[in-house]
Amino acid sequence: MITNDIPAVPQFLMRETDRHALQAMATHKADRQANNRACPEEKRSVQAPSPAPDIASTDLLAPLSVEAPIETNEGAAPRIALSSMARAVSPASGYSVEDLRLFRALTGYRLDTHTPIWRAVDDNGNRASIADRLFTTLAEEAFRFADRQRNLGDRERKDLTVDDLAMTLPSIRRAATSIGSRGLSAFARLEQVITRFKEETGAETSTSLR
Repeated sequence: MITNDIPAVPQFLMRETDRHALQAMATHKADRQANNRACPEEKRSVQAPSPAPDIASTDLLAPLSVEAPIETNEGAAPRIALSSMARAVSPASGYSVEDLRLFRALTGYRLDTHTPIWRAVDDNGNRASIADRLFTTLAEEAFRFADRQRNLGDRERKDLTVDDLAMTLPSIRRAATSIGSRGLSAFARLEQVITRFKEETGAETSTSLR
């Protein structure tokens, strides 16, 4: 018997369409849930971008010229480039009382030996004035160099003399030249003081021998 199946065709197609639509919706929902679960994992696995470099931590200071002020910090002594010979000799073992007296006679300041770095101070314990600081720093280096030279060899240790300091002047001059005009001016002052003191000491010695 032949039956009329025409009305059933659209219903079949509708059922198939609905079934596929439901499957598609279910698949889409499952995919979306899977994506939602994967997102946190992906966020955690993604490496955060590196922070921008801190400009404040970058050294933006250009090298100072030889004419630039040496003493930007009032509490810091100027840097002085000692010769390779001065760096090669043995370290200083300390100054005698006569050495300290000589330093005061030459500079007008006393050498404070109660600090890790011995520096010229006035009677109140204050650092040398700004005008005198480069001069006294060169004097300190001259004494250090002379003391190192004194410690070389096995000869008997003696007090430093103005002649010992005069022998350091070529090395101190080279160091002062690296500073610039201010260094050379301070060196000229030190050289003049040592020369005058040497002449006065020699004159006193000649007078005492007469």
